[in-house]
Amino acid sequence: TINRTAPVIESICGWEIQNRLDISYEPRLMNAEQKGFADVVGNTVKYIEQSSKAESQYSLSFKDMLLCGVGAISTTIDYDNNPDGDVNLRRIFPAFVFWDITARAKNIVDANYVIEIKVLTQEAISQMYDLDNYTGFGSNIDARILQFFETILAVKNLGVIYEYQWRTKVPLYRVVNPFREMNEEDIDPENLEPLMMLA
Repeated sequence: TINRTAPVIESICGWEIQNRLDISYEPRLMNAEQKGFADVVGNTVKYIEQSSKAESQYSLSFKDMLLCGVGAISTTIDYDNNPDGDVNLRRIFPAFVFWDITARAKNIVDANYVIEIKVLTQEAISQMYDLDNYTGFGSNIDARILQFFETILAVKNLGVIYEYQWRTKVPLYRVVNPFREMNEEDIDPENLEPLMMLA
């Protein structure tokens, strides 16, 4: 059996590594303040990418996308070593990602929820989520996942957790602008122009 697909996949992945995208921020207005802000933001993004090894994670997710059509990255903030927080980018195995089945937009941007499955030891799950008596799995999906991991790992006391991210729609009520109902004759002329700009 000759795998003709693997060399093509590897060549495309190599092309992606040699031609990485560079994120740059352009100021809306060409003044000193906007240019300075664009420089700060651009340098911050480069620092985050370097400290979190984002390029390697992007390449791994790009290969996943070529193989199965799904490439997922999780962006979190880690406070274990830095009290101010370190940005952490992590590639997610595509089989451990689920999303809203009604999503139809490109890159599933219209999904109302996304789920990530994590397989950890039962002790780690009890410590992370403050659970006293965690007993393992509670569904057939959990049983199949744990059965697979028990065949490849020596650790047997594993558990499955589901991390949800969801979007909640909240109605927004606009408040009446009080400046529109003010009498201009009762306001100092020097303060009238700034108030009219706010209105």
